[in-house]
Amino acid sequence: MDLLETRIGVFFDGTQNNMHNSKLREQCERASDAVCSSIEKLIGTGTSYDNGLTNVARLHNAYTGKAIYIEGIGTQSGLADDTKGLALGIGGTGVIMKAQMGLDQLTAHVQSLPHGSVVVDVFGFSRGAAAARHFINKLLALNLGRPLRVGFVGLFDTVAAIGSAADGLDTSDDNNLGVSLYLAPGCADQVVQLTAHHEYRVNFALNSISSTHREIPLYGAHSDIGGGYLAGEERIPIARPYEVTMMVGDQEALKAFKSEASKRYYEAQKVYQAYLATPSQLKDELHQYSIPTPSGGRTGYIANTVMTRYVKPELQLLAGHLMRQLAAESGVPILELTETIPDELAAIFTAYQAAATTGGLPTLTPEQEHLIMTQYAHCSDSWVTSAGIFVNAPAPSRIRRVYQQQQGK
Repeated sequence: MDLLETRIGVFFDGTQNNMHNSKLREQCERASDAVCSSIEKLIGTGTSYDNGLTNVARLHNAYTGKAIYIEGIGTQSGLADDTKGLALGIGGTGVIMKAQMGLDQLTAHVQSLPHGSVVVDVFGFSRGAAAARHFINKLLALNLGRPLRVGFVGLFDTVAAIGSAADGLDTSDDNNLGVSLYLAPGCADQVVQLTAHHEYRVNFALNSISSTHREIPLYGAHSDIGGGYLAGEERIPIARPYEVTMMVGDQEALKAFKSEASKRYYEAQKVYQAYLATPSQLKDELHQYSIPTPSGGRTGYIANTVMTRYVKPELQLLAGHLMRQLAAESGVPILELTETIPDELAAIFTAYQAAATTGGLPTLTPEQEHLIMTQYAHCSDSWVTSAGIFVNAPAPSRIRRVYQQQQGK
């Protein structure tokens, strides 16, 4: 081994995750600042400024070697989020461009080093994990004029979700439009992916590496693994809105509507029961509206089944601490994370550590699973609409699509 070895970490954050924007929001919440006037309209509107730190950001901050941070897909520090990048993972803030930013910064740093070999550790979350995988493939094809290898690769729930006009804007398929996801055996000293066992959205298909590398499923939804959640209320419709119009005063039609709405409510209750600490967290909401017509009034009804819970954010810390431990065991120069695991999750983290050794979902007691699901695990799939589109709709039968990596893709 070369006597002088430089360790460099490259950290690709997730879609709509940007630690600089998160810190700007925190700064503006504490005190007025000159920069706040330019971003205040972006805060509180569901942007990257409103998200907390991810595990990628936490690991970046704990890394003791040279650390390169690449902002999440669809984001730019101090600026508005980019719709094309967020929705489709393409364009100037898309997956391929973020991977190229990582390559450019790494290359510049390596070329500034006097001599010696280089070890590159790579971390990524969500589309940032897709960028990390693309980055690794491009890096291994380069000749930077010195010995270089990829050390530890830590992925949090890769979701490439690339769409364009060429494939009908479909982000649920495995057509990744030039993003190279395949990580060959031997591409790094170790490759690990932590995946979300309770992620069900149709547009969040998992890009798995389990056929070739180590993959560990963990409790929770996508961002319960990669991070970014803040504490807060989760209020979401968990059944597709049921809408019917009828003549004013048509009691038979109204009775039939209410019967069907009740049936849908109980079906949703069965599917989402694991998230409920009490039955009162689920409500059947009915909305009525008028439709004037020349032949007499009609009325419309919309029924929604809505789940409302307060969800704690600390489940994400278990995945962050586990990845840090696996990285440290692989020789990555990294400190302990500054945010500690809550006492009531300590025994559950021990089960996570055991699962990392034995494989498979962590083995929990019924009480531990109930605690996680009712207080900590987020329900990411819902029937919320954005511009008339159900962007977080569940996959059919609430079974997540999983795409195994393939050579050439």
